[in-house]
Amino acid sequence: MACTLDAQGQKLHEARIDGNVPAAFAAYFKKLGAPSEVVVEACWNWGVLYDLLEDTAGVAKVVRSHPAKNRIIADAQIKNDRIDAKALATLLRGDFVARVHVPSRDVRQRKNVVRQRLWLARVRTMIRNRIHCVIDRHPLLERPAVKDIFSNEGKAWMKRAPLPPADRTLRDDDFAIHALLQTQVGALEKIIAADNTENPLAVRLQTLPGVGKNLAPVVADGDRADRALHAHR
Repeated sequence: MACTLDAQGQKLHEARIDGNVPAAFAAYFKKLGAPSEVVVEACWNWGVLYDLLEDTAGVAKVVRSHPAKNRIIADAQIKNDRIDAKALATLLRGDFVARVHVPSRDVRQRKNVVRQRLWLARVRTMIRNRIHCVIDRHPLLERPAVKDIFSNEGKAWMKRAPLPPADRTLRDDDFAIHALLQTQVGALEKIIAADNTENPLAVRLQTLPGVGKNLAPVVADGDRADRALHAHR
């Protein structure tokens, strides 16, 4: 839902734009006749809409809004798209929008790769827990003296451990998924490492305690780093 107010708060135009169709946005802003500032909430896949609006004729500036911090919307008793759109336009007119930093498109793409790696790592942990569960159902098994049961030695033992047919099938299935996840995580880590070598800030960040190769590209947002430096001067 799109809603436009003038400087006095009078509604100029309102329309529902289904599917975020670029042509529909172009027609909407063309009808206004003058450049407009736009505010969008930081919602699911917000970057697609943000980039689309930035490239739309008639849009002078796009602001990203924090939905939970705009109390007029978050605390509203009556909510629908039309009411929320007008509320956002009102906040923008008064410069009261709780703004959220917008990373560049390159930074967002790098973060998407890191998020994918994080998600796969979580799924890998879930699979490991399932393998633990299968093995732990058999406490009489003689376990190897290893600190990490998922070390090469530990995995080799679990794969050949004598289990009943049903649990053996579950173990083998889980290890097949685990191997696939290991491959995918490793491939993403190579992409992340390559991106880091091309980013001097990410390289420097990795020298700090606690900032590894996977966190560095998330922190290494040049625009945000510059703003933080200026804020402390």
